Amino acid sequence: PIENSKDWKLFQTFRYGKDQLQYELPLPDGEYLVELYFIEPWLGIGGGINAKGMRLFDVTINGKTVLNDIDIWNEVGTNAALKKTVKAKVKGGKMIISFPESKSGQSVISAIAVASLKPGIKPAGTSSLISNLACSNCKEQSWLDIGDKQFANGTIRFNSLPSNLFGADWVQLKDKTVSETISFTATTDLDIFLAAKKTVQQPTGGEFTKTEIITDEAGGTALNVYRKRVLKGQSISLQVDQHSLLAFLPVNKMQPAYDLKPVTPYRTNIAIVGNGVTKDSVNGRLCAVVKTNADATMQWPVQTGVADIYSITVKYYYPKQQVVKGKLFLYDAGGNRMMQEDVQFTFTRVGKWNQFTVNTGSQINAGNYVVKLELENGEQLAVSGIEIQ
Repeated sequence: PIENSKDWKLFQTFRYGKDQLQYELPLPDGEYLVELYFIEPWLGIGGGINAKGMRLFDVTINGKTVLNDIDIWNEVGTNAALKKTVKAKVKGGKMIISFPESKSGQSVISAIAVASLKPGIKPAGTSSLISNLACSNCKEQSWLDIGDKQFANGTIRFNSLPSNLFGADWVQLKDKTVSETISFTATTDLDIFLAAKKTVQQPTGGEFTKTEIITDEAGGTALNVYRKRVLKGQSISLQVDQHSLLAFLPVNKMQPAYDLKPVTPYRTNIAIVGNGVTKDSVNGRLCAVVKTNADATMQWPVQTGVADIYSITVKYYYPKQQVVKGKLFLYDAGGNRMMQEDVQFTFTRVGKWNQFTVNTGSQINAGNYVVKLELENGEQLAVSGIEIQ
């Protein structure tokens, strides 16, 4: 719920940042009235806190400061709409709204409206991510959000969405009872998301994202979310029914927050050890232990669920003062080498563990892989396992 506004949905999303946060609006030269809409989404949640001065930021339009030291909480509190109206001039066909200084916290903004008295001025046309949409029982929608109806003529609503699907474009069926073949052409590179009940077979070519959409049907129905990437100009046809949802987003190369990416450990019990390596207990852990200074190898079969850049963390114990050198490889299911990194192992104090992390450098697809470690002069090195993130 948002105070000071009946348009709650407008304030369910916002952008925030420091000096790199800005908007560039193509507009004819002239004078404009600009409305800026804000909420304080975090500070003061739950009450009992004086958040005055905890978020202070400026707003400029085309380099001129129009708002100085905005303190949303001090003016309206938490989750309440704050509207600021300013005048601005455009020269050079572009209005740049930026947030160059935040004395405390980060700048945050929910919506912008621009008005002009100039006759005949028109807003920029909407730009759809798809063309040639063909279906008899559906409609293209934008800004997917919790609370939206899954079906235009129904009562089922979305209760929970994965964070990346907030604001996505999507296709809404009119009725729950109808199954629909939906076809369209991508106008840009797209990630297509198909959400389906867990009892439905995984779509061909779709990667399971390990996320789900939850509706309020029957007290809470979960839909697994699958992703498929299509290129600009590619046509696609999908079967969507009362147990499904189709959404799409432009391909985004921004990486998710690192600490939110799932970590999968692979311990020594599944490791495949080569000559000169045995499995033994070290510091209370089962490890792959090198017993010789001759060349030694160990490897782990691993699996990735989605196409992404992956990091590989190796955890080890080594009681000697010298440095052990090695190479870490990643091979795909066909034996093709996907990555090769020079690595080294250093002295570890008794009872402690060391680790290092490398990454694949480029995106690898979902599938089965092998991580292989080759060592030289590594006697007494103990590797407790690896983690894939």
